[in-house]
Amino acid sequence: MKQFKIFSVLAFIGVTLVSCNSSENDPYKPEPSKGDYVKVESMEVILDLEKEYLVKKLYSISYNSILKPKVIKEYSDIDITAIPSIAPLSYEFSYLKEEELNSIVIKKDGELELDKLIANYQGGKLTTLEGKDASKNIKYEFLNANTIKATQLGKTYTYEYNNRGNLSSVSDESGKLFAYEYGVGYNPFVHSEYNLLFDYVPGGDLVRFVLSSKNEVKSAVNEKTGEVFKFTYKLDEFGYPIRMEVEGKSSKVLVKFTNAIMRRPS
Repeated sequence: MKQFKIFSVLAFIGVTLVSCNSSENDPYKPEPSKGDYVKVESMEVILDLEKEYLVKKLYSISYNSILKPKVIKEYSDIDITAIPSIAPLSYEFSYLKEEELNSIVIKKDGELELDKLIANYQGGKLTTLEGKDASKNIKYEFLNANTIKATQLGKTYTYEYNNRGNLSSVSDESGKLFAYEYGVGYNPFVHSEYNLLFDYVPGGDLVRFVLSSKNEVKSAVNEKTGEVFKFTYKLDEFGYPIRMEVEGKSSKVLVKFTNAIMRRPS
């Protein structure tokens, strides 16, 4: 599933994990020419900025040998200093030989299988994700190079992208819901296969499997209420985001990222 993204570890199976420090005083710099990739290893969604240890959502990701997510673990409403040993929800991914998504197994408490979503393709494009409950299947339509429709449970959302590959707007049957503006810096989710950014800031569950935007979001406008959300970032020494604040008229959300430098085995 080259084009589509979700999100969330610590075990890197078949992947070389390059230390972020070549010495105590000299951070290891990613070398793209040598095959280095900077990937999001974990993400914390925090609603109370004065109590950063209280996390609304924590996602952690382990990658496989082709640097695609192998397992996503999702935790909700936890104290980051006491992470449970077993994630309440986890997502296990398998891939086809062409490296496209084959299936997603959703588990509760690491064992109980809640669902298994199978990806179907036509002409190289994802057409459906089908699980145990047919009513919850997701259907995708590529209207043109920059427009995708996704339908689930009788609701259809349309995602429009600009020519740089950034998500520019989300609409439903009632009209446009959100519009986005971008800068020229990195979108941290480009470095993971899956993109949960718009699940929480600011669009609820409107966007899940969508093309990953190339640049960082600077602002988002709720087209129904007129509320504007501003995005500010703190970057590491290599220019990758490690903190992102999203501030609306009456809300503020902090998203913290832990990045890792990885390299495919040669």
